[in-house]
Amino acid sequence: MALTMKLPNLDMVGKNKTNPRYLRRIPKGVQQILGQEWFQVHLKHKTGAKMLAEYDAIARGFDKLVDESRVTLRGDEDTRSPMERWHSALLKAE
Repeated sequence: MALTMKLPNLDMVGKNKTNPRYLRRIPKGVQQILGQEWFQVHLKHKTGAKMLAEYDAIARGFDKLVDESRVTLRGDEDTRSPMERWHSALLKAE
């Protein structure tokens, strides 16, 4: 018996549907900055733990790209992570 796991935003492409591709639509507000409607990356590894690690890295990269684009849209200068902002708020409160 084999265990199959379906990952969101991942589809199989190619001649025999064997190559994994991360495909995700870019939010409309961010499309004007990035100049594209879809974000797609072909994964190097086809199965296993390496593919999952690569998938996680790509998903985090997409989220970071969208967040940074939204910050650019808002005009905020604070690009620190939430942890860094929390730490500086603690220091400021002391």
